[in-house]
Amino acid sequence: MEVKEYFENLEAWMIDKGDPDTAIQQSKYMKNNFEFIGMKAKIWMGHLRNFYKANGYPKDDQLPQFTEMCYGSPYREIHYCCIETVQRRLKHQSQDFIDTLKWMV
Repeated sequence: MEVKEYFENLEAWMIDKGDPDTAIQQSKYMKNNFEFIGMKAKIWMGHLRNFYKANGYPKDDQLPQFTEMCYGSPYREIHYCCIETVQRRLKHQSQDFIDTLKWMV
């Protein structure tokens, strides 16, 4: 699967499962600095695990591009999904991936 399709599938998967009322509360809590889908950590982690089961992980050479796409999303939960994915795939990355990690910070 191409990285763009993988990202779009992940974002749609998470948006479909979001709760608009929770999203409003989360956004207010973060002083409206971020948009939210409306999932607390335990919820989005469970949905992300199910997404991995259904779709696998992005290919290792696609992880930098996937990271940029996730951070381009307005939704904070997608940023969190990206961080979790990077943590799970970090040991499979080349030394060059350090530039992506620096960019994430």
